[in-house]
Amino acid sequence: MIQAIALGISFIGAGTIMQHPERRKVIYLTSAASILFTAGVGIAVAVDHFLVAIGCVAIVWIVNRGLRYIDKKILKKRAPLSRTRESDLNE
Repeated sequence: MIQAIALGISFIGAGTIMQHPERRKVIYLTSAASILFTAGVGIAVAVDHFLVAIGCVAIVWIVNRGLRYIDKKILKKRAPLSRTRESDLNE
């Protein structure tokens, strides 16, 4: 049963991942990961592993806050990356 839930949710998550046509960048990858993570926490709660579920949520919350801090304070201060040539985008 757990395997079927994980497989079904993985297909839903994979359907959310897209490639941005203009920027040649993958988007919504974190949304797909969040969908799968939420299913995992739901499964842990369903099988009465409350401490595992709480621990995983706490770890992901701490990591997300840390990465948000790094993004806002450190990475935004750097010079922007050089843009690609328009001829590269038209190919």
